[in-house]
Amino acid sequence: MTKPNSLLTQPNSPGLNQASARRTPLSDTQYAAGLRIFQNCTAYRDFIVPQLSRSETVLACLPGHLIRRIKRYVAYEPNDVFAEILEGSMGTEEVLPCLNLAAQVHRTSFDLETSTGDEKFDLILFCHSMSDMKPSHASITRALSMLTQHGIVVVFHRDGTLDFGSLVCTQTASFPTGLVCMADIDAVLDDFAAFIAGGSSEDAARAIWRELCRSFGVRRHDQLSFSAPEVMYAFNCHATSLSELTDLVLVVKEDRAIKNREARLQRPAAIARPTDTRQVQQCVQWVLRNEFSLTVIGGGHGGHCLKGNVFAVDMSAFDKVHLTAVEKTEEGREGIGKNLGALVVAEAGSTTGDIIRKTMAAGLTVPLGSRPTVGAGLWLQGGIGHLSRLHGLSCDAIIGTILVSVASGQILCVGHVPEQHIPRGAVRPANEADLLWAVKGAGTNFGIVMSVTFKAYPAPVYSTRNWVVPLADEAEALLQIRKFDTLVARDLDQKCSADACLYCKDHRLHLGVAVIEAYNSNFTRVLLTPAFEADIWGSGSDIKTVDGFGLFETEIYVYGMHGGHAGGKSSAFKRCIFLKNIGDKKIASRLVAAIKAQPSQFCYLHMIQGGGAVGDIAEEATAFGCRDWEYACVITGVWPREEGDDSELARSVKQWVYNVAEDLLPLSCGAYDPSNVLAHACPFPAASKLKLIILVTGEICAGKDHRAYKEQHRLALTAYFEEQVRQRPLLPDEHFLDMVHNAVGVDVLLITGIRDNAPVASFSHLVPECRLIEVNVCASENTRCMRRGSGEDNHDNDVDLTQMNYRPDLIFNNDETGDDAAQMFAESYLLPFLHSDLNLLAEMVREVPNFPRSGIDFRHVLGIAHQAGGLALCTDLLESRFPGDWAKIGAIACCGIGGIAFASALALRVDVPLPTSYISAMLSSSSEEALIEVERDVIPKGRPAVVIDDVLSSGSTLCALLDLLITAGVAAENIDVMVIAEFPVHRGRELLRNRGFGTIRVQSLLVVEGV
Repeated sequence: MTKPNSLLTQPNSPGLNQASARRTPLSDTQYAAGLRIFQNCTAYRDFIVPQLSRSETVLACLPGHLIRRIKRYVAYEPNDVFAEILEGSMGTEEVLPCLNLAAQVHRTSFDLETSTGDEKFDLILFCHSMSDMKPSHASITRALSMLTQHGIVVVFHRDGTLDFGSLVCTQTASFPTGLVCMADIDAVLDDFAAFIAGGSSEDAARAIWRELCRSFGVRRHDQLSFSAPEVMYAFNCHATSLSELTDLVLVVKEDRAIKNREARLQRPAAIARPTDTRQVQQCVQWVLRNEFSLTVIGGGHGGHCLKGNVFAVDMSAFDKVHLTAVEKTEEGREGIGKNLGALVVAEAGSTTGDIIRKTMAAGLTVPLGSRPTVGAGLWLQGGIGHLSRLHGLSCDAIIGTILVSVASGQILCVGHVPEQHIPRGAVRPANEADLLWAVKGAGTNFGIVMSVTFKAYPAPVYSTRNWVVPLADEAEALLQIRKFDTLVARDLDQKCSADACLYCKDHRLHLGVAVIEAYNSNFTRVLLTPAFEADIWGSGSDIKTVDGFGLFETEIYVYGMHGGHAGGKSSAFKRCIFLKNIGDKKIASRLVAAIKAQPSQFCYLHMIQGGGAVGDIAEEATAFGCRDWEYACVITGVWPREEGDDSELARSVKQWVYNVAEDLLPLSCGAYDPSNVLAHACPFPAASKLKLIILVTGEICAGKDHRAYKEQHRLALTAYFEEQVRQRPLLPDEHFLDMVHNAVGVDVLLITGIRDNAPVASFSHLVPECRLIEVNVCASENTRCMRRGSGEDNHDNDVDLTQMNYRPDLIFNNDETGDDAAQMFAESYLLPFLHSDLNLLAEMVREVPNFPRSGIDFRHVLGIAHQAGGLALCTDLLESRFPGDWAKIGAIACCGIGGIAFASALALRVDVPLPTSYISAMLSSSSEEALIEVERDVIPKGRPAVVIDDVLSSGSTLCALLDLLITAGVAAENIDVMVIAEFPVHRGRELLRNRGFGTIRVQSLLVVEGV
């Protein structure tokens, strides 16, 4: 990941402007050199091309079935260098094979005077070209006039916002994690800096620019990375039709205070402020008719309530809260047979504070959140608060709703709604039960909710007490988090809840704890007693007794940290991860590490306790399916508002939130993302952990029939890829990791077409938790000629195994037709890697935390021999997995106590000699050396040998032992290595290959992550 930086604030970077005031305009060649760097940006691969493909539009970089739809191509490119490239490529049949007319490239900018006659286009694309087009909305309006009836204008823009006036988008998308990477070479940085600054500079200034680049960029090996966020806007031919709506509904530009900092950065096309249900319906019908997107503004806390040039509906006029008693229920409706008691009907513009204030006056409450200004988005998308353990989430209290469908524009009545609150013209949908299920957790996805009907509960009184625990160091932090988890939260009564905040104050870690008990005449107080105080951290603050509204003023994360977060003048960005067992060292250590890495002193982690009634609801009962969690960990990035919401600090804080979420996700049981509730507010499936990655290598046509079109371009493709690797040495690693990360829920991943040399040695350290094996597919010359489709004897791309400097794990002869041979090979050689005995053996490897020093979790492989059945199991596996004939082995070699423990048992089992060897150490003040020695002539001349060791880590000891065996007369091709556990992170196989031992077969029973 990269830290955000101000270098990419085009067109003119303040940092680079300050470095030099004297600049000369870029030539076409200089501009092209800078722009080529951005062609390596991840946005092209991961955002731009997928978005265009999704829209079924056309460009030369798209898949073949879309490329063939291009009949006409016209480009406006003022840069002569790129114009020449376009002229030489876009007109060729290889790129655009189905053009009716020759491609046209105009060496000028697209402007308001641009004319194409009467010709219309399906797609007009502005790709990073809007910065110099002022005003932006005029250029888009001109482009709209050139569209076919169903055409679209698509704009890709890097960083910053664009103002398209009142033009309304049909679709938007963002890619905030885009990166641009480059080699840390002076010439490359000069091109990059000049492109960002918008001009070249003198030699002295260029040196300053390079240092600025190096200070802002994130280094990985010899590469620098910078954040390059992207946004996409798409407009159809109706984009100018806002005036159709203004006669029906009050439409404003922007005058509403929005709490969320992400939303504040957006410029909506317009905001409608309806005052009745009919006007909301008219807004939706207008959106549907013109195929627009829309957003809804409730309390203004959601990051998705405003989007750039998207039409928004402000629900602030619908702010009433109604109380009603249930007199009767209707047959077939939700709640039949239940005593629903009092009901609360809350309109979509009301806030948590409005509802609590109204219900408290009647002695009632609804389980809502902890901030009074939060609106309907809270209860429609879950709703976690201090009553969740007692009554469930906010969405669990929903029994009915009125909404305007964004699919049909109809007014729908769903579930149980008091008759007097059902508007005229409302209908019951055929999928009513499904829609009620969806509203309870994903209610912002299916329509504009007008009101929600809640089941009400008796209002309790709350007792609260806070503790603030200073933490001396990381060890104490881990102890106190575990103490909170096991001694406080885990045994709490269901009507109590405990929150914890981990934060930093005065450069020291602190743990803030708040315990809240809800009670009334039906409940007996059980928690805040002197005995409880003595068992934990002392008396803490005084016990406060408050009502539901007063509870808002006791929140420790608002009023107990950092003086109320810069006096309340702050901005925040949040993401939520669901966790269990936060006292576990693996989780607690990541929580502590997150706070240590905070870019702002105001950042914190807020752990809100779950369990109780939250988990009593079945996962499939509501759209909020994530129920089996103990804490909602709210990762909260905060910065002073005076810094600005688009400042470097704000970007760094936001990236920190993403980084922490990414770090915690593998240990979590779910995530909460209000921008995509259906995808993320659900439990993560118990996906299988990737156990085995099979890398398939081999000769051309050894595995499958010849593909003439592919081979025709192989040399050019290879040259192109090699040039890309020269510029980005880590590109092969990135491609490999992309394939692995996309294999979600897969036990075995098969990657074919591998061309990398010694791929297991090259890639295994990238996925130290997985086993990698290489299967080299070979076939006879005659078979390959047949599959090539000719009798030609073409050896240009053949792989000669005898010339390789390493040895594949397995070799599959693919001469036979049919599947029988492949199936037999898989059963004999691949399935054993998934045998249950290996799982049993892995469970015997004990983890020793903080050994031999703090921060290291030692895996005690030798301890297998001390466990019941462990040595026998290892011996069985070593014996059965040796691919050769034990009767032909002249000796078993080992080194050190770890190797001897396993080798001696195996030697007795297979009746092979175990030569006597020992290690003698020579120590000096500056170095430590070890000699491995063996008696002469104990290994029979010309006989194979098998090396047994407990671990393969760095490989240095194994290299010394292999040197000794070869000196003793054992040929390298007659040596096999078998180890109990391999630690790929230390890259031992790579050292073996570099030392000339790559052709020796190395097998490991276990692959272990860590050290």
